[in-house]
Amino acid sequence: EEDVHRSYQFSFFEKQKAQVLFSDGSFFHELDLSSGFCEVSHTCKDDVYTGQFQVVSSTIWLSQWCVHGPSKDLKLNNRYQRYN
Repeated sequence: EEDVHRSYQFSFFEKQKAQVLFSDGSFFHELDLSSGFCEVSHTCKDDVYTGQFQVVSSTIWLSQWCVHGPSKDLKLNNRYQRYN
């Protein structure tokens, strides 16, 4: 098991819609949580990242990434929570 870390920038152009960027500013994917659920995909070289996002409450949302390809085969589960 290995610890990993990745930072993203969320640029919300509407209350529930954002562009998600890598820390270097390059584009990752669009995010539209207006229905409470969103599916996205991203290709990185020969690996495909498929993400599902779900709004749980006004302060919590979840994401699950399935990554498949010649160099990766994994699932990533994340919980995002806003703290005031």
